Amino acid sequence: MFLRRAARRWLLAGLMIILAGAAQSAAALELLDFQTLIVTVDGPKGTDLQDLAEIKAVRSCVGRLYFGERMLLAEDLLDKYIENYYKEYVSEALRVDQKEQRNSVRQDWRIVVRFRKLQERMATLRFTYEPRYQPYYAVFFQQQENGAGLRNPEGRQIVIEKFDNQFLNRVRKDDFQRAIPWETDYFSLNEGQRKNLRIAMMKSGIEVLVTGKINLEDGGTQSFYLVDDFFYFDASIELSVIRVSDDSVLYTIKDSYKATGRSQTETTDKAVEQLTSKVAEKAAERFNPAWQLAYLDTADYQVMITGVDQQDVKIIEDQIRSLAGTEWTNDAGDTELVLPEVYLRGFYEDVVVLSVVYKGEQQNLINSLASMQYPRLVLQEHDDRQVILEQVK
Repeated sequence: MFLRRAARRWLLAGLMIILAGAAQSAAALELLDFQTLIVTVDGPKGTDLQDLAEIKAVRSCVGRLYFGERMLLAEDLLDKYIENYYKEYVSEALRVDQKEQRNSVRQDWRIVVRFRKLQERMATLRFTYEPRYQPYYAVFFQQQENGAGLRNPEGRQIVIEKFDNQFLNRVRKDDFQRAIPWETDYFSLNEGQRKNLRIAMMKSGIEVLVTGKINLEDGGTQSFYLVDDFFYFDASIELSVIRVSDDSVLYTIKDSYKATGRSQTETTDKAVEQLTSKVAEKAAERFNPAWQLAYLDTADYQVMITGVDQQDVKIIEDQIRSLAGTEWTNDAGDTELVLPEVYLRGFYEDVVVLSVVYKGEQQNLINSLASMQYPRLVLQEHDDRQVILEQVK
């Protein structure tokens, strides 16, 4: 296996970058301090696009740092850092092609990036880190009744109880500065509020945000002969687990429930307790395996692809999930059908790294991705656990 711990940090430098010229051997890649990318940029006719091309090349190299055991941290701040200091990491820049249209121009640039310096500086400035086995987390959860928010901690306390039981009450953090009430659904905040909250959590070392809401809708009452009125409430819940650094959703669980009771208070309390407990317990039980598979390099394969956008990533994920399940004998000796799973480890600029659970032959996975009509993917390199592809446009 050539992409392991000691060698991996140098191999990252070359394995997925669009190299100018002939392909080079793995041994040569280990020694490369500089990486050469061909990047395409668009702009108004007559505009100097060199700076834009250099920024894009540096950002693309940063995206490759997701490949391995480390992760990017504080991407919002990282964006600003690159905009201010990208020149430090550019060794050469040469325009190799230009196509003009009526009012715009498209240029191809050959950019040489000081990749090793970039990688080391990202670690020094703590823009990369190794995820914790048991990450610190925080809980924001909202209760609503007929669309109106309630300052009621009951739902949040149920979520906390389930996750505290899963984490042995060691890694939840409530002691950080915040302007947002705990009884808030993170997704209801505007972009600025979400950003500020995430920054506050990152400063406290919080990697995971558990958030969501339960909404109760009055279903009216119904009377029966010689029986008091029954109250009805339709309850729906959505609970998400988010990686704080890049605002990506690890998973979301949804459910609904129709509650009945002899009083309005009895009915709403019943709905909140039963539905929140059910969903929070599912979310808590799912967390540890999902976190480890996505971010701690315990999945069967790590797949890196360059030259893609968010839409491409969704298509690629669906393609992997479409693979047939594989019969697998677990540690207990039982045979089970294991379906493919895909977790987004990281996406930055035009680089995506996916953690893939697939018990079938690796060649089946490679063939499936290489057979796609769009996006067209070409295999660049692979070992027994890592698969590296590039989109060809």
